[in-house]
Amino acid sequence: MRKIFATLVFLTAIGLSPLPALADEIEGVIAKIDQNGILHLKDGTKITLPDDFNVEGLDPGTKVYVDYEVIEGENVALDIEIIE
Repeated sequence: MRKIFATLVFLTAIGLSPLPALADEIEGVIAKIDQNGILHLKDGTKITLPDDFNVEGLDPGTKVYVDYEVIEGENVALDIEIIE
């Protein structure tokens, strides 16, 4: 997954994205973050977190606003904002 994500980021950065941009956003409440770096929202949505993503403050029960992109059928987080 890391190699695919890194390749897609590189291709996009140089303007050669192999996939159309499918950025989206969602608001929800965190159910959990599993050991594989998958953020689970209470509504059942799953969002993959990049390896270097800072998860400080992303605890179960926290309301968040997530910007993500669909890459090869997976929701991959671009940015997460905690909603107070």
